[in-house]
Amino acid sequence: MPVLLLPTDVVSLSSQAVNRLLEADNGDASLLYLALVMSGGDEDKATEKLRWSGDRLYLAREKLASLDLVTKTPKLEPSKKPAEAPPEYTRTDMASALEESEFKGLLMEMERLMGRIFTEADMKKLYTIYDFYNLPAELILTIANYTIQEERKSRKNQSYVPMMSRVLKEARKWKQQGIDTADRGEEYLRKQEKVSQREWEILSTVGVQERRAAVGRERTYVTRWIETGYSMDLIRLAYETTIFRITNMSWEYMDSILRRWELAGYRTVEEVQLYDKPQEKAPRTVEPGAGAKKTQGTQPSQERIRKADDWMDAFLDDTKDKNGQGDGKKE
Repeated sequence: MPVLLLPTDVVSLSSQAVNRLLEADNGDASLLYLALVMSGGDEDKATEKLRWSGDRLYLAREKLASLDLVTKTPKLEPSKKPAEAPPEYTRTDMASALEESEFKGLLMEMERLMGRIFTEADMKKLYTIYDFYNLPAELILTIANYTIQEERKSRKNQSYVPMMSRVLKEARKWKQQGIDTADRGEEYLRKQEKVSQREWEILSTVGVQERRAAVGRERTYVTRWIETGYSMDLIRLAYETTIFRITNMSWEYMDSILRRWELAGYRTVEEVQLYDKPQEKAPRTVEPGAGAKKTQGTQPSQERIRKADDWMDAFLDDTKDKNGQGDGKKE
């Protein structure tokens, strides 16, 4: 039976807010925004409605702040309490755990997946994920399988099986991101697949010659650029600018350029070229009778880079290059 919506039951959202939430593609941020609207902007009431952990709430609120949908709170910490360390499980604890049918079944599936009988240390790490991080068995198996596939891809070894410490580390990362159900795990994997499909295109654009998967911090930057929606042309321009300014590839430096354009509202190369023009300089005095010299042409990529030159000078004054290149300015 359809629900009758009275005027007092209707919640209205501005089209601008809806568009920002849709472009962000972040379910937690959208839910938090709806809870805030329902609560009249009262964050305490919104938090009570959602019943989320501190970290999950913090990440959702930070996303809304980046979209300018809530005020920024620099002093806010991810959690009200310091993160607790996992307990030191004893043999007695493990004996009791093995009496649980769910955990015993999980252990058998994990041993089958990883192709070995678990040691006591392995079982304790698995129980940490199951008990301390409180993740469901189905999600734990998903995390373990994902970890195995990622390690094999990065090592180019299809028979490699990671240690349980690696699975534990991945599980902790998922928990911190609020991925604590099987459905959220599937959503995360879909996003990771999208990243995997485009990561080589980005790696080859920034000078990687041998085809491989992104690793470590590379993956972090690649993921952010894809989720933010930067075009390949914009990424290519940021790379060219990076090489022109500091003569070597720096992921952090290149990300700073893209973030600057993002904050300025530039989404395309054309917008950067149109609005990020260097300031006009006073005309140079020409001696009487002196012939004006013709300006020689430059390559298109160089011309694009130089259009961003002036603002980069100001930016470099506030940026420390962590690769030992100083401020990277050319004389």
